[in-house]
Amino acid sequence: MSKTNLVQMPSSATFTEVAICGGVGIAGAKLSDAIAASLPDSTNGYKKWVIAAAALGAAMCFNPVTTGGKIAQAGFVGMAVKQGSDAISDALVPTIAARTGGKWTDKFVNALVGHDQVVTVSADTAKRSALNAAMYWESSEPVDSMGFGSGEPVEIPMFTGV
Repeated sequence: MSKTNLVQMPSSATFTEVAICGGVGIAGAKLSDAIAASLPDSTNGYKKWVIAAAALGAAMCFNPVTTGGKIAQAGFVGMAVKQGSDAISDALVPTIAARTGGKWTDKFVNALVGHDQVVTVSADTAKRSALNAAMYWESSEPVDSMGFGSGEPVEIPMFTGV
């Protein structure tokens, strides 16, 4: 029985192979997002799991000894990892509450679960929601609408919103 080293010094050949497989894996992940987005909304409950399983099945069909096989496997594994990760996050987010502290552990756990980034809520930001923040107008002076159309200059308070 021969011993095989699991760790080796990087060479230009391994660098090139890893760079190509990494790039193809990222491309596969993005392609899987496009596939998931194009499927009907009625499949939202399970489409990510199906894409992940199909991509793993497809990856098993290629011979990893050949260059083309390695590249194809990398693309399909990228698809499976992305959709599987998203499916797990979709399952965890409703069951695990977001941590609202500002510590790195809170950020780490929120990212691990799949929660959005923690946003500190102040009295000012609590007045408006994220959906209408761009339309929010806060003024210290009322706007005089009587001057419009009269040809006289009208002073409009500065926009202090977003």
